[in-house]
Amino acid sequence: MTEGENLVLEHLKAIRKEMAEFRQDVNARFAILSQRLDHMEKRSEASQYVLTATLGSMLADSEDLKARLAALENA
Repeated sequence: MTEGENLVLEHLKAIRKEMAEFRQDVNARFAILSQRLDHMEKRSEASQYVLTATLGSMLADSEDLKARLAALENA
């Protein structure tokens, strides 16, 4: 091989190595983002549960107050 051909091959090897490192970095960052999104989703589901339970409790309390008020009005 000529010196020019060897130089081209060396550059291609360097580019390949950098691309592999870049790919690993992107994959690592993607994994971190995926974990964060999973965590956010779980927190959102937990918040939704708390909100639903609170709303249900408030509606039950409201119905209880309505029943008590009706009983007082009829007494």
